[in-house]
Amino acid sequence: QKRAGMIGMMGGWKRLESPSKQAKLFAKEAMQIENARSNDMLSYDVVGLDTDSDSDDDDGTEVYKQVVNGLNYCIKFEAASSSCKNSLSENCVDQVKTKTCVVLAYEPFNSQVFVFGQPVSVNPDDVKCMPSRDGD
Repeated sequence: QKRAGMIGMMGGWKRLESPSKQAKLFAKEAMQIENARSNDMLSYDVVGLDTDSDSDDDDGTEVYKQVVNGLNYCIKFEAASSSCKNSLSENCVDQVKTKTCVVLAYEPFNSQVFVFGQPVSVNPDDVKCMPSRDGD
């Protein structure tokens, strides 16, 4: 990604060693957006953003943060399809097919834009997913 060249600069992007709670929430919201607009019969769930595991496996997850008048996030993650139909809200992952997704999100410093502790919504135009090459 082009962002890597800007790492270390004042106001530049910083790669996080592990995804923050906020980054996980943005990724889940991005997946809901992708499922809603997808014509795929199966739903997809976020995989690989688990900071509780001690695994050193490279799952393709990358999280970058930039301090501006708030926080910009760039989150790259894997999503796996499940046997659940796209119209259902069950939580099941079979990893039948995978997608690689990238989402850009903004978290303002003003805490009043949060609703019940949740971040402001992700802009659907800032969610990009494509089939993973090794998952199909």
